[in-house]
Amino acid sequence: MQNIANACFPNGQQADDLRPALVNFDGPAQIIWGADDEILSPNSAKDLPTTIKVILLPQAGHMPQLEKAADVNAAITAFID
Repeated sequence: MQNIANACFPNGQQADDLRPALVNFDGPAQIIWGADDEILSPNSAKDLPTTIKVILLPQAGHMPQLEKAADVNAAITAFID
């Protein structure tokens, strides 16, 4: 497990950049991010395609779905509507 953690999260941050997968995505998308996330920096949300809606939740870290469940649920409901 330590080898996996070292490979995937050097210095406590995710090593993989998943943004390139979104460049050619043509469907509706929303990313909900904790503004205080220390694993995946919210700065990674910069320069995403303008078709991707990004919501930064204040006072939430890497698990906004647990830390701010009501806000996440509201954002998902609004996006689906």
